[in-house]
Amino acid sequence: MDKIYTKQKPVILVSVAMVGLAFVTAFSGGLPLAKLGKQKAQVMIGSKTVQVEVVSTAENQAKGLSGRKSLDENSGMLFDFGDYQARTFWMKDMNFPLDIIWISGGKIVGVNKNATPEGEFPQIKYYSPGPVDQVLEMNAGWFERNGIMVGQTVSLVKVDKNL
Repeated sequence: MDKIYTKQKPVILVSVAMVGLAFVTAFSGGLPLAKLGKQKAQVMIGSKTVQVEVVSTAENQAKGLSGRKSLDENSGMLFDFGDYQARTFWMKDMNFPLDIIWISGGKIVGVNKNATPEGEFPQIKYYSPGPVDQVLEMNAGWFERNGIMVGQTVSLVKVDKNL
């Protein structure tokens, strides 16, 4: 009986170590945001820092900002897809206009300014200018008010792990 227990003990220790390593990696910024679901973070665009809610699951991405009454001036929603594809957005059930900022590999590659709210059956679609891995939604006019330009770098500076 002791021999069986001795053989199982290393397997249990290795399993516990792997679970611990996965936990530490996931919550220390070691995994891409696309693996973490929903987070709050700070993003730097040029010299401007903004607070964002990061959404990276299909369910959260489909909902987006729909149904919300407003968005703070220097806040937004960052859609982190984890892969590069052409993307299509709409303004279904939105209550305020947005700037849709298309990001590929940490650089702004395009923007749709002043996307207008639409109801339950939106008619207008917004297309990325090519494959992108992230999309940032900000209040309409934010892009111009802050002198942001296509080609500028977008970088994650802090993730709030309290969500």
